Amino acid sequence: MHDNLSKQVIVYDYNNDSDFIIGLNSVSDNDEIILAMLNPKQTLLETIEAAEGIIKNGKRCKLGSETHSKFPVLILKVSILILI
Repeated sequence: MHDNLSKQVIVYDYNNDSDFIIGLNSVSDNDEIILAMLNPKQTLLETIEAAEGIIKNGKRCKLGSETHSKFPVLILKVSILILI
């Protein structure tokens, strides 16, 4: 299970269980899934920009065999209906 998880998760930044940014690989090359938990800034835009800065300047890594983090199982299904 760990090998499968390590191929799906990129750790952009991890300080503790309530201060981290991780990326999840998608089946589509056009999608980017980022899960971030960090101290909120004054606005949502400032919080997103802070996360983007950490991702850009951080040292990303894959999960290693010594990693003992717990990640919830997420099943996301998004349907989009476009009316023309």
